[in-house]
Amino acid sequence: MKKVLATILALVMALGVTTISWATQPQNDGSEAHPYTLTEFNNLTEIPADTTDVYVNIDDISLTGAGKCATVGNYKISDQYMWVHDGGTAPEGYSATARRNAQENATAYRTNKAGYTVHVLGTLTAENYSDGNFSGFQTLCFQLPEKCTVVLEEMTLNGSFNISGSYTYMYNLYDGSIGHLQNPIPEGYTNIWYGFPFMIESIKLSGCTVNGQWLGNGDIAKSVEISNCTFNDYNNTGNANWANPIWWKNASNTDLTITDCEVTSTRPMKVGEGGVGNVTVADNTFTMLPGDKYTGVAGDKVKNTALSFGPEVKGDVKISNNTVEGSATALVSLLDTNMTMPEGKTFQVISNKLPDGAKTTVKWKEATEATIDFVEVTPYIPEPTPPRYYYNSTTTTDTKKDETKGSPKTFDAGIGIYAVTAVLSVTGMAWTAKKRH
Repeated sequence: MKKVLATILALVMALGVTTISWATQPQNDGSEAHPYTLTEFNNLTEIPADTTDVYVNIDDISLTGAGKCATVGNYKISDQYMWVHDGGTAPEGYSATARRNAQENATAYRTNKAGYTVHVLGTLTAENYSDGNFSGFQTLCFQLPEKCTVVLEEMTLNGSFNISGSYTYMYNLYDGSIGHLQNPIPEGYTNIWYGFPFMIESIKLSGCTVNGQWLGNGDIAKSVEISNCTFNDYNNTGNANWANPIWWKNASNTDLTITDCEVTSTRPMKVGEGGVGNVTVADNTFTMLPGDKYTGVAGDKVKNTALSFGPEVKGDVKISNNTVEGSATALVSLLDTNMTMPEGKTFQVISNKLPDGAKTTVKWKEATEATIDFVEVTPYIPEPTPPRYYYNSTTTTDTKKDETKGSPKTFDAGIGIYAVTAVLSVTGMAWTAKKRH
């Protein structure tokens, strides 16, 4: 009976402990250990003051279909605009802009909320994209205060996708409420946002694996930083010519930095078509496959440059210390070899290691070297091979009967004399001591 009671008591105590454990199970609070789910984060109406870092696990998101997007954030936690009629009072936290609606005698006011870093985890999958309109991308959107930074950490990105931290409220009433894109536009709604989007500080990809391509049209964020990422070879089955790891258009207000990445592709990263800000590409490895790998068209072979720029670059360009491997036609192709750089801006190509036969700059779809006045090229110079010193041994070696060499037998006379002297000295001292005693 005592054993039975002891067993029951032990079970009760164990149950009590586990109950306490269940009761104290921590909830998701946006910390690194307990990130928000996407739904939890998007249900927030504000971010606590003094927040510096928020973690959000979007899990596995699949975007399939033209124009489909997933949004991280919402209208309430992002920055906002609103119209205020002359003589009216703006809500607390809003400040006046230079934007006026003279017909309505109103001024656009906006918020300037504090920024923080949003760390995003999970997987994003999208369908192949090959629409010549270059619109309607499947997009991971961020609707956050402008001062925020987004870090995609070790995510897997599949298919043809866009990532954007630029958001626009197309039509809004004077009180800041959102109007739907209805046709006709409801009375009282005014388009003050078009061409004046909010844009977050930075989007960073860190340690991500890209099995696809980043397609974008328009500004993405004030800066984009891609580091320690792997871009795997991608076959766009919708259009085999659309295999670019990155293809951006009209991103004149976005600075781009790509460092320490591994890129395998048949097509270049098109980083400046239609305009781009400052561009830094450094310490990457580009493995360029034959350009006709998926098309079977002989003329496509030369499309396998590592990078490609369009006719408009708004900022400085620095391409340095990259390694290009494979059958690359060139490091850089230019859509327009007559392009010019803005006054005071530079296009520097410094110490990039190219395979035999590859050119530094070519015109897009051509294989011959193109001399571009504004491109400053500093060629790669291999580090000199350190000299090797060989020492000729004067010692002899024993040769065994099977004619294999044994260990060298060396004798240093100085060391031998020193050893004998030391032994004699010690034995002499011992003898003297023995005689004295």
